[in-house]
Amino acid sequence: PGGSDVALYLCMTTTFAHSCKASAGVNMNVESIYHEGSIYNPDTEFASCSNIWAQSMQMMSVAGNAIHRNFFMRGYLEEAFVVDDTWDGVQGSGVLADGTPYGFTNFEWVGGGAMGAYSFKDGTPTTWAQHTQLCNVGNSEEFEYLIPPLHHLGRKLEPGLCGHGKHRGGIGQSSVHWMQETGQRLGVTRGGSGTSLSTHVSLGMNGGYPAPGVLTVTAKNTNLDEVFAAGGDTPRTAGELLEFAENGKIKGEVTAWKYDPPEQSMGDGDLWANAAGASGGWGDPIEREIAAVVEDIRVGQVPVSFAKTMYGVVATQDEDGNVQLNKAETLKEREKLFERRRTESRPATEWWVDERKKVVNKSMREEILQMYRSSTSFKGYDKHLRAFWQLDDDFEI
Repeated sequence: PGGSDVALYLCMTTTFAHSCKASAGVNMNVESIYHEGSIYNPDTEFASCSNIWAQSMQMMSVAGNAIHRNFFMRGYLEEAFVVDDTWDGVQGSGVLADGTPYGFTNFEWVGGGAMGAYSFKDGTPTTWAQHTQLCNVGNSEEFEYLIPPLHHLGRKLEPGLCGHGKHRGGIGQSSVHWMQETGQRLGVTRGGSGTSLSTHVSLGMNGGYPAPGVLTVTAKNTNLDEVFAAGGDTPRTAGELLEFAENGKIKGEVTAWKYDPPEQSMGDGDLWANAAGASGGWGDPIEREIAAVVEDIRVGQVPVSFAKTMYGVVATQDEDGNVQLNKAETLKEREKLFERRRTESRPATEWWVDERKKVVNKSMREEILQMYRSSTSFKGYDKHLRAFWQLDDDFEI
């Protein structure tokens, strides 16, 4: 199917493109195979098929990390970084007050995200996109006249939104969209490569944490008019929106969606916030230099609570932004984290035996069983599953 090929090739542009456009090298070097009956090639012309765009980003992240891990193993350190693309797009449709129908997608967190960590330095924010060398998150004012009801209350980096590690991934970004003049109808939803229900394809490198998934926060029937009238502050990120709601600064129906939210009917004064674009870390977070964590706190890229939980760094920050490190408590906290790991760790052989019992006894959620049944309908994966778990030839999952 042509649509699947377009999406598949999109993720390969950084491999075959030597300028801002892909070359014919993709067609010459890539063969796409979509098995009949699969979601990308249904066995009836009347069935709708899934779009490979979102999934292709995940597949390319897996493949990209394998390539970069091989770079690292062969000593090409400057070419090896963690590949993640946790993109998110706000989309929807509506009818203006004069009866004009329209549809829209905000591509800001599709066009650019954070670059993953290297083995020797942190990743950087909003400097990378998997599908193009010319990453671009767009101009805020342009989005506002292209999508009439959506206005930015804030658009900035979301503190702590990264894969943590000895070298952390680039910090992800967040927007808060304020709805005004929504007309006769406005329905808003999203599309992306993942949600905050899980990490992005569970990657990360050499002990580094993977990139967190995308978070969506909605706020309906808010008190924003009162906040504006009083000259109060408004949230600039999804995280701040949750904080404002918890502290009572923003009132209304505030919901944090860890999975794909159904289409939301939005009205004047409602908010839609998202946090996306994070990338993975490299190396063990507890091995990160204490001074680097303190600097992250000082510049507002890692919250104090994250510093203690993720890095074992105990510090405080005053109202002026000054950071005070408690070195003695930091050393104790890091030792506690190491001890916890030693207590909870177990040999991989024991883990394998316990997990094999789950496979043999089929003691999994029905959705997981269905996933395995679908996957093992392909001979290659069926052979892999049987070999890894040492299953009998007549075993059927």
